[in-house]
Amino acid sequence: MTTSTTNIKNFRQNIHFFSKELKEKHSTIIVTKWNKPIFEVKPCINDVISQDEVQTAYYKTLEKSLSFWNDKEDDNIFEE
Repeated sequence: MTTSTTNIKNFRQNIHFFSKELKEKHSTIIVTKWNKPIFEVKPCINDVISQDEVQTAYYKTLEKSLSFWNDKEDDNIFEE
């Protein structure tokens, strides 16, 4: 995996080119502003986690949150 650097203006103007480069070469791009790094762009790896796993994890978290608030329903948290 290679790493390259570009400024934010160039990245914004050529984002299509950079997206192709990231995808094909599996490289990393460090975007700078005034010669200071502000963020790093890496390609997504699709085989690491599937959409079904993400959706399942989301719903499990949502269920836990809802059960927490249902348990707290009797408590008046806004009462002084």
